[in-house]
Amino acid sequence: MKLNKDPNQQQLARLFILAGSSTPQEAVRVAAVIAEFVSDNGWSSIEAEDRLAHAMSLVRVQAPKVVHENAVQVWRTLVGLD
Repeated sequence: MKLNKDPNQQQLARLFILAGSSTPQEAVRVAAVIAEFVSDNGWSSIEAEDRLAHAMSLVRVQAPKVVHENAVQVWRTLVGLD
């Protein structure tokens, strides 16, 4: 999949890993950075949702389980599930 090699996609995954590795307060700040990053890239809401979901799949593969679980909470907040 071409998103795997997209630098912006890799950056999203890194931000989610950072959020998942952070304290809850820091994770809130990282979530704001993720939201700004998505906005700055001008992605449509559908593309943004796809990219966020794909970034989470990268986190699942690249990070320890606990980091992924914490990052999922940040993702759920960003996509309006929490």
